[in-house]
Amino acid sequence: MQLVTTPTTTDVDPNAKLRTDLAQIRAKIAALESQLVALREEERRVSTALDSIVYPILTLPLDITSEIFTHYLDPVCSQWRSIALASPGLWPALHTGKPTGSSLINPVDILRSRLARVGGLPLWIDTLLHLASQSHAILPVLAPYFPQLLNLSLEVEGGFDFPCDPSSGEPVSLPSLTELDLRAVRWSHGRIVLPPAPHLREASLHELGLGEMSLPWNQLTTLTLHNQSMRRCRSILRETPNLTKLHVTAHTDMEVLSNIVRLDRLRALTVNGTYLLLSLVTPALESLEIQDFHFGASAVERMIIRSSCTIRSLHLHSCATSSEIETVLTAVPTLRALVFSGSIADVSGGDWELLLYPIAVGTLLPAMESLEFRDIDGEIPNQCIARMLSVRGQAEQYEWVRRIKSFKYIQSKEDGGDKGRIGRALADLAALRAQGMEIELEWGPKWLKDLWAA
Repeated sequence: MQLVTTPTTTDVDPNAKLRTDLAQIRAKIAALESQLVALREEERRVSTALDSIVYPILTLPLDITSEIFTHYLDPVCSQWRSIALASPGLWPALHTGKPTGSSLINPVDILRSRLARVGGLPLWIDTLLHLASQSHAILPVLAPYFPQLLNLSLEVEGGFDFPCDPSSGEPVSLPSLTELDLRAVRWSHGRIVLPPAPHLREASLHELGLGEMSLPWNQLTTLTLHNQSMRRCRSILRETPNLTKLHVTAHTDMEVLSNIVRLDRLRALTVNGTYLLLSLVTPALESLEIQDFHFGASAVERMIIRSSCTIRSLHLHSCATSSEIETVLTAVPTLRALVFSGSIADVSGGDWELLLYPIAVGTLLPAMESLEFRDIDGEIPNQCIARMLSVRGQAEQYEWVRRIKSFKYIQSKEDGGDKGRIGRALADLAALRAQGMEIELEWGPKWLKDLWAA
């Protein structure tokens, strides 16, 4: 007989308990590591969400941030104030308003204190000050920073002189200046001679007597002349062969047009009225805006023919009659984008229908792809426009007729017109939008907004 014996505690593996304990510890570690992985993933998600937050103060342009800190440093905490005052990057865009009372700090002192914080950074100066009384103090304060100036905007009253270098006696140059904006407090004359500014490309001159104005005209690529005589405008334009963008509001002095002004590189032109167009040749012109277009369609037509230019964009503001509009539109068969704005009180609904029909069938403006009506004061045949868009929004009827892809109707005034008629037009436009046409409507009356949103 074989005897069976029961093992005693002394016979059990002495390491078994340790192995069990180790297994339990490792299981706990694995569980904790799993939790750690989940927590790290949650940390990454929250961190990404936090990093994506854009604080409004950080989205503001530098000049606005500078202005806010300038006016509101006192109420903020001392730490913010110290950081702002010690940060040169906040101060390069300087704007100093007009003094409006004796309690305000002297603007020259304000300018001096801000400039002291800029360091060597580039400067944008917008000091709307009356230089007739301040130039003796302001310009010497600015002079040491002339090499840093990229933009200079001044409100002036009469003429003034830029400071000279004490060692050479020559005017201090503006080697980095690219933009200049001079605005008169009131229409004034006076001698203004700009120091050497080899990189100046943009100039905007408002209500200044330009007879004694000396700028490097031939360097400019962008020029605005506001409230000037036609005679002086043409005289200046003869010295600006490199302009690509021009905005002129001039007095029509009815000077006999004896000389043609040729601007070979001009691509964008804005004028009030059409009289200046009689003396221009602009072979590269692509964009034309005519403000106060009450008459003179023949001047537009003659300039386009004389220049052999290809107009792609046209903006007519405050039109007179449908016949004037039709004459201009007939002269621009290559037009891609058309904008109407302002008063069209003399154009009736019937006139619009006669004008829109040839556009619909493509005999007028066959290349047009975009149409916009902006703050129109007058009768607009909304349903007629919708029908025209429907025809031109379809596939090309002929190979030379393009589809209209975009339509904008922006009207901020509260008078929305006949609800039933506009409602039907909106239904037609909604159908066009569903077919893929880009339709943008901005209405003043709430009921129109709600109707379009629905």
